[in-house]
Amino acid sequence: MAKKIVEILLLILIILIGNNARSASYATVPQPGENSDEYAYAWAGLTLLTQGKPEAWTQFPDAYKNAKKEKVNVDHIFEKNPDFPEFTIVSPWFDNPPATGLITGGYAYLKGFRSLEEVSVITIRRPMLGIAILTTALLYVFASLVFNKKTGMLAAFLYSIIPSIVISSRLALAENFMAPLFLLTAIFALLYLKSRDNKYWILACLIGSFSILFKISAVAIPLALFLIALKYGRNEKPNLLKRLFLSFSFAFIVYLLYGLVLGFDEFVQLAVQQSQRFYGASSEAFYQAFTQAKITKTLTDGWLNMAWVSALIVSFKHFRKNRFRFINIIFIFSYLVVFLIFGSEAYGHYRIPFYPFLILSAAYVLMDVFQRPNIFLFLTLMLLPFGTTLHRLIGVMEFQKYVSLFRYGILCAFFTYMLFLVRPKIGVWFVYFDSIFIN
Repeated sequence: MAKKIVEILLLILIILIGNNARSASYATVPQPGENSDEYAYAWAGLTLLTQGKPEAWTQFPDAYKNAKKEKVNVDHIFEKNPDFPEFTIVSPWFDNPPATGLITGGYAYLKGFRSLEEVSVITIRRPMLGIAILTTALLYVFASLVFNKKTGMLAAFLYSIIPSIVISSRLALAENFMAPLFLLTAIFALLYLKSRDNKYWILACLIGSFSILFKISAVAIPLALFLIALKYGRNEKPNLLKRLFLSFSFAFIVYLLYGLVLGFDEFVQLAVQQSQRFYGASSEAFYQAFTQAKITKTLTDGWLNMAWVSALIVSFKHFRKNRFRFINIIFIFSYLVVFLIFGSEAYGHYRIPFYPFLILSAAYVLMDVFQRPNIFLFLTLMLLPFGTTLHRLIGVMEFQKYVSLFRYGILCAFFTYMLFLVRPKIGVWFVYFDSIFIN
């Protein structure tokens, strides 16, 4: 009992640390207007509630009949930047499904705002702080089910402090809603596999299928369930797939009815134009996702690069070894497939749904390295986040003051590795000392 209370208190502390980090300057970092999709979602939700039709800016003006240019001076962006491009406003707006906007725009509505100019990021980002808390808690639960509570605690902690995740989780975008939906679906799928209780699978199918009402790329969630049913379904495989198909069909029909009621011709035309988007990420789409941990135009860090490497390690280690642990990789792979098909541009926020599962992989690998020391793996993994973070903080010129210390750290790492090869039990005690000098 006492142990459980300590675990709960520690998780609450981690959540509070993360919430404090996200709350600090949440309305100014990222800068208002840096990702204008935040406005599009909220405007669509607000006008759907007030006018009965979603109105917002679009990237596909040719798909609409009544597109018009407007200077909507939300957050005073045209005063701060006179060269900011005018918004192309359309109604009804179908660039994305309605659920995200109904939450962010609905929150603005509850706060008494009625016009587009009133919908500032200080308002629409506020619900995202709560969504980030939910995501952190769900990550802990999922990690505890897949691995253990220690790994879950470390995953929650990393998710709460990694700069790129802290910053990206503030954005009022669909991807930040997809992250907890991914996790909740994964939790229910895992509970089904452990208990074979059909209610868990039905819940997983319903949550996963209706996630497409937040963004179409959430189709990765039922895709993951499809793969899980194929791999772990046993004799129940036909029933599992049937429930998944029915749930997804129902959710898709709901979305089609939404378009049919509000303007089906434009709904279809928009879908056609989206399918013909210029694929700006090119064949380097995966390389960019793996190597460029970018969220805004400038922010990046090495933690996510390390997490990708960790995910590859977990996928090799647990493909046949542990049937439950590989579920984490199934969700990464499912979203990767959708990411590569849908992700026409290298926008940083497209990567947000990867983060809980990547960070879980990183937490597991770090725990494993501490329990069964591998100095080479530990040092190389640590160089990615800490080395990159230091570079972002001080730059190339300022780093020259620390070059001697850095080189000394590399030499220490070499001698530690040599000692580890000869005397493993002694060598492992030096790894933490070395990592200080290298990072």
